[in-house]
Amino acid sequence: MVRFPMMSLLLLGVSGVSCSTPLDEFVCSASEDCASNGDRGICEANGFCSFSDPACPSGQRYGSASGHDSNQCVGLAADAGGGDARVPTTDGGFEGACDALGFAILNVPNCHELPFEGDITLTEAGTYQLDTDTRTLSYPNGSAFVSDAVVLGQDEGPELLVMTAVNVTIAGGSEVLVRGSRPLVVLASGTMQIDGSILVTGDGSVSGAGGNLPGDCGEGRGSDGEVQVPGGAPGGSGGGGGGFGSSGGSGAPVVDSGGEPSPGGGVSGAATLVPLRGGCSGGKGGGNGSLEAEGGAGGGAGGAIQLVANRLNLAGIVSASGGGGGGVSSERSGGGGGGSGGAVLLQANRVSLFPEGILTANGGGGGEGADQTNGNTTERGSDGSRNSDLPAAGGSGSSGGGRGGSGATPAEQARDGREASPQSLVGGGGGGGGGGVGVIRIISHDDPDAPAPSQ
Repeated sequence: MVRFPMMSLLLLGVSGVSCSTPLDEFVCSASEDCASNGDRGICEANGFCSFSDPACPSGQRYGSASGHDSNQCVGLAADAGGGDARVPTTDGGFEGACDALGFAILNVPNCHELPFEGDITLTEAGTYQLDTDTRTLSYPNGSAFVSDAVVLGQDEGPELLVMTAVNVTIAGGSEVLVRGSRPLVVLASGTMQIDGSILVTGDGSVSGAGGNLPGDCGEGRGSDGEVQVPGGAPGGSGGGGGGFGSSGGSGAPVVDSGGEPSPGGGVSGAATLVPLRGGCSGGKGGGNGSLEAEGGAGGGAGGAIQLVANRLNLAGIVSASGGGGGGVSSERSGGGGGGSGGAVLLQANRVSLFPEGILTANGGGGGEGADQTNGNTTERGSDGSRNSDLPAAGGSGSSGGGRGGSGATPAEQARDGREASPQSLVGGGGGGGGGGVGVIRIISHDDPDAPAPSQ
């Protein structure tokens, strides 16, 4: 977990304004602040309100309280803030919002071609679900629609789902759960306010958005357990934990088999988070040699998310923690390895992390193996914590099988799974290894003292 005391907010003055010439100014922080005679406006990237005007090439005109830009067309005004966010293009869109931010946006090619229009405001209490493959956003009340997000490729990385807006608000009590094969990028030319939660987390064997992609994990994925014969009835070793920012724990061998542990996945994620991709899953546990018996499922990987804005305020939770490895219902089978944490990248001119703001990319715990006589499902590993730095516990019920290893946090390495106890008789299944930690990177361009990458 990364948690910080509140950073002071920078009050941005308007350059080029003479103190001897007072101007009528109203600075907005969200489009909800912009209203004139009942008309709703847009809070532009320079902090001034604009309103619809078909006479302007951009379709928008600044209001009368916009300093030097007052009553001028957006895109043709002086734009004392250093460039406007809405320059019309030949295809009817707008460009320049990325340039107006004043920094190069990582992982997003041709950003200047993306339209930055309107706001994204999610205020319903409950869980929203976003699918990065279908672009469908489902609301807590059951309604759903296909968003206008765009799919972009990145160099040497997976496709991204990119959502753009002027301002983004996730209210307290609102949770956005993101699934799918593509990492999620959210760009705001104005302010991004997160009081609720954005989760690209693993949940059991299910990976978060952009996690455990076949072409990217390679050696980062935990090794599968195998059937090992101790001289009597065969059993299964535990699966290795997934690796990303740190290595996963090893899955334990079958007790008294003389077999080898199942290696955890190695470090596979770049500290720069370029390209953007998620973590890697844990390996599945080994079975006991019968066709019907399977080991525990590997834990899903934490996904990948990139949040970019002019001002980014975090008072809620952004998490890419991994899922827990599965338990088993077949005697002598091995538990699944925990999934690794994924990737969280924040980039803004000013990142403000409030005391209640939390960033996590913890590994999931490994699943418990089964003993010689087990007839009940053993305990699965816990998912990596979304809101604390406590390690995810490995499965450790009363079956007598091997216990799962705990997942990694920034302060603790992933733990190896354990062999079954001697009292489990010959052939007890091994516990799955814990998942490695993910990578968190914060870039605050106006703040040289912003926290360094965490992994």
